[in-house]
Amino acid sequence: MNFYQNVLRREKEAYDVQKNKKVNDVEIWNRALKEEESIAMKDYCDREGKNQMENIRKAIKEKHVKELATKKNLESAASAFERYKKALHEKRTKIHHE
Repeated sequence: MNFYQNVLRREKEAYDVQKNKKVNDVEIWNRALKEEESIAMKDYCDREGKNQMENIRKAIKEKHVKELATKKNLESAASAFERYKKALHEKRTKIHHE
């Protein structure tokens, strides 16, 4: 009986060692993948970063130009709307006071 317990204990220890080796291998592999991704991302940023930032600047500038044009159009429309509102008010005043 003692012999079989020793055999089982050794088999369990061997299994645990094998399991720990596999876990360590997976952790090492994941770390290597993360390092490779980091290096690839850094290379991409070094190559394309300036172009991407310039594209972002252009997009922001275009958006500001469009917003400014819209604001100017709304300001010019505001005076026309005020005149329309005033004319409408005068017309209604005339109708209701007669």
